[in-house]
Amino acid sequence: MTLIPPISLAARGLGVYVQNFTAFQMNNPNAKESMKFVWTDSISSHEESIASSEEALRLIGDLEKATSVGPTMVEFFDPVSGLAFAIGVGRPETVATFQESLRPPYFISLGDPAARGVTSFCYGNEETEYMARNRIPYAVGKEALRIFMTTRKRPDNLVWEQL
Repeated sequence: MTLIPPISLAARGLGVYVQNFTAFQMNNPNAKESMKFVWTDSISSHEESIASSEEALRLIGDLEKATSVGPTMVEFFDPVSGLAFAIGVGRPETVATFQESLRPPYFISLGDPAARGVTSFCYGNEETEYMARNRIPYAVGKEALRIFMTTRKRPDNLVWEQL
């Protein structure tokens, strides 16, 4: 297993994601630009464009139900600005990460600061460990995702630790 800072796939340079926002903006002139939804397993990467918190919650709900998908980090990001939010799916507790751009600071959820050990999720096609202190209840992480997709800001429903 690898222990690495939970920096987004975009920031880690694992791919260049290009998106044409024009069609979406023409059909939804008051809507925010769509974002990329990315998750990986040990052998492949998956990506699609989404535009709403409802779509984001539906997609992670689909992953929760998929029996072939082990615990994985799911990232929602803007490939132009580097704005990103990630949430671990597939465990009773989760880890969330946030960044406003490709430059620091980066943030990770903070649960119980006294918690010991690690938890892991597949991230960037490999098992990645996160400190147990960064685990939060899954419901809190899902609410943070809803807030992020609605506001495009760092969710304020949980405590964040700056990396």
